Amino acid sequence: MTTSLGHRYLDDLARNSPDTLVIKLKVATHSPADIIHLLVMMVEATDDSYIFALTLQALRSFCLEMERFQFAYGWLTQWVKTSAYVLYLSGPTPEMVLMPSITNRDGVHPHTITWHDVPLRVGELEFLRCKVDDPVWRFEGACSIVDNFNFPKFTIRAPITLLRKIIWQNLISRLCALLSIQPIKPGDALSLDKMIASKIHFITGFPYSPKTDILTLPVKLNGLDYLSLARINAGIATEGLWRDLNHHIPAYQNMARLTLADWTCAINHCIYPLDGKGLQRDFTGQYRNIPAAWIIAHKIMTTMEPKLALRTTDCSHILRGEVSLSHVLNVAKAHGKNGTRCQNSQNTLVTWRFASIGYRLMANVVWNSLTFQIQCQCT
Repeated sequence: MTTSLGHRYLDDLARNSPDTLVIKLKVATHSPADIIHLLVMMVEATDDSYIFALTLQALRSFCLEMERFQFAYGWLTQWVKTSAYVLYLSGPTPEMVLMPSITNRDGVHPHTITWHDVPLRVGELEFLRCKVDDPVWRFEGACSIVDNFNFPKFTIRAPITLLRKIIWQNLISRLCALLSIQPIKPGDALSLDKMIASKIHFITGFPYSPKTDILTLPVKLNGLDYLSLARINAGIATEGLWRDLNHHIPAYQNMARLTLADWTCAINHCIYPLDGKGLQRDFTGQYRNIPAAWIIAHKIMTTMEPKLALRTTDCSHILRGEVSLSHVLNVAKAHGKNGTRCQNSQNTLVTWRFASIGYRLMANVVWNSLTFQIQCQCT
């Protein structure tokens, strides 16, 4: 409860600051999701927390306020484990930065500021002992775990059922926890399955290495019923995408919808990427623009037969005309409904002229068209 109070306290302090991080789209408004904006001051889980700011001066101010707040409840920051991160910075950066804190010494007032040297890390974030949005780093860590895994010594040849239970309890369960935080690429997950299969081959002494397809099939389908990390990873990625877009916490859901709106209009030319024509494109070159877990989920959805789609069930904004003219033209162009090249140029010119006089949405055009018709009938 006190952690939540501290979060609320910082939100109230930083809400009106010009250096508070506000996440919103840079492109023109195409749909109601484009007008969502999200203020991010602090993110926390268990004993890890991030404080965000646009400038170092604001970050120091927010940090000092949180230090004073948590000291009143008996908390102290472990400055030895604290790091500072900077994203999208051009030019040289120092290796260390100074961060303020309260003073916890006898005979000294706690509000006396003490400065701590904090290492500065550029271009990355680490949360819950995991590099954020870095599936390659997660795969390398998983490979290390599988490489270092060894079966216990047996006096006789161990039965396959016992080996399967050992792998599930001591290896798969550990890897599942890591993949739930950051899924890995489908090909990398398949490589982990092959590494596990080679260990099973070594301890069983089979004259051949079992194929992962047979190894992970159920017994009733003539398989050996070992768990497949490739399938577990696929389930985690796809379910995570669905959960993000339908999250019960408004902040998470708004962040997901902002990301999806940016993916749809700024990257995929207004085509919804999780259904229909959107599933025909490969986004593996967009790892710095789209969350890696979402790209992995999209890749998995496209490889299924039939393709797995995540459809939007609320399109009421289209009926209300809360969609831009340029968005409609882009969708029509993708579906071959924009006519000839000459007509396409005319549509673009008309859209630009409408926008120049403030008519950007379908509702503006329809409403003014109805108003014009009513005036003509009255006269």
